[in-house]
Amino acid sequence: MSIIEKDNFEIHYSDDFEIIDIEEKDENNKEKRKQYSHSMSNVDLMIKANDKIIFIELKNFQIEDKNQLENEIKRLKIEEPLNKDSIIYELIQKGRGSFLKEYSSGYINNNIDVYYFIIFHFPFKIRNMRFKSNINVYLEKYLPIIKKDSVYKKSFIKSVLFMTTEQWETISIPINTKEILFKPISKSQCIPKP
Repeated sequence: MSIIEKDNFEIHYSDDFEIIDIEEKDENNKEKRKQYSHSMSNVDLMIKANDKIIFIELKNFQIEDKNQLENEIKRLKIEEPLNKDSIIYELIQKGRGSFLKEYSSGYINNNIDVYYFIIFHFPFKIRNMRFKSNINVYLEKYLPIIKKDSVYKKSFIKSVLFMTTEQWETISIPINTKEILFKPISKSQCIPKP
């Protein structure tokens, strides 16, 4: 197993997978993958596995106080999906931008299924039952997803889901990616020890 760190997560994965940090920089602070437009958003990681590509966006909400949780959820503006300050708007742009870059570069072709998963972690239990469901409804509404009656016939995003790290462990089984684990790093673990 290999381990990389990204956005306050440790990602553990077997060598059967290629994990690409889309925004990785070289020694001159230039993007290694030489993306051609800085006006488009990227997801955090791209996983290549046989017949699929998985875009991964990571969100580790580092809240120290349980009382801050509701304020943090309000700040995400999940009731306003097209507000530029909404997390949903941000996630839509990242999904679209990443897909367009990879498709137009030839990395994605019609024989590959593309998934887009947003894996999040809160250190406290969320009592707002609509939190995840609202985000998922809006992501499906505003991202072109392949459906039976879809106008999109060529490869696009097959599935999108905003989920916890625990849900990933379940969802990864049917798509044969169970050897990839996302472990949140707490704020205290991020502080270097003297």
